Amino acid sequence: MRETFNQDSKKPVSKRRRKNQEQTRDAALYNALCLGQSDKIPMLLKTGGRPDRILASITKDDKGRRYKTTALHMAVMRDDDRALRAFVRSDANIDVLDLKGQTPLHMACAAGNLLLVAILLDAGADRTIKNKLGHTPQEAASKEMAQRAGGASLEEGIVDLFKQADIRDMQGMMSTSKHVPVMTPVQFKPGTQKPPPPPPPAL
Repeated sequence: MRETFNQDSKKPVSKRRRKNQEQTRDAALYNALCLGQSDKIPMLLKTGGRPDRILASITKDDKGRRYKTTALHMAVMRDDDRALRAFVRSDANIDVLDLKGQTPLHMACAAGNLLLVAILLDAGADRTIKNKLGHTPQEAASKEMAQRAGGASLEEGIVDLFKQADIRDMQGMMSTSKHVPVMTPVQFKPGTQKPPPPPPPAL
């Protein structure tokens, strides 16, 4: 009996079963976020749950439709900075696109949430990706803030965060650039130059 169990446990896992296991872990991570159980997220990340996979959420919009997005996007939608910090510390793709072609940074900028924008920029989120409308995150923020009361000050705050990210990038490039030492040419005093070597004898 024990030998049979050991043999079964050594059998390779099928692709279909592995995929089901991955979806189960991802769904547990997603649902913990939607239920406000952010304290469980670090443990679920350690078990292999990925926040950058698109899943159907248990959360519904105002029309009763289930959201279909990633846990990263949902963390931004729920203004959950604790979950977002845990996600960016994992090996997840923080520039993942949702079904509308938006990255989490697009959503954070459009929402005017400076804290979430700062978290994503500090984690190295790509600032140049364009959504399906052809807007970068900063451009998406400008479009959204133009229609919102108090949007000008929020937009200014986002612009400042992007400038700080640009400065960090420049400093990083300067600190990692390699300096090739250049040897100064050897200078001979007049009359002390060595004569050129004789040509090789003709064969």
